Amino acid sequence: MITASALATCIFLAAQTYQVPPAVLIGIMKVEGGKVGQEVSNTNGSHDLGPMQINTIWLEELSQKWNVSKSKARSWVRDDECVNIGVAAWILR
Repeated sequence: MITASALATCIFLAAQTYQVPPAVLIGIMKVEGGKVGQEVSNTNGSHDLGPMQINTIWLEELSQKWNVSKSKARSWVRDDECVNIGVAAWILR
């Protein structure tokens, strides 16, 4: 868990980077209600990861974009709050 100040920094950086309103990212986070390290199973066999509940369908594209394995991309999205928020903003954009 990161501090409120660090969380705000992550949200505003992601919002600025992907040109999305920070309030929308905060709203997504509240609605999704995920937590760092969390994986929620879906009926279609996919999983939702981390605070913003990023679906694992994005892992292939993210692993290619970051030039890392899918398992590494999965752990970053699931376990790093700032990465998770950044990915949500990227998807939203």
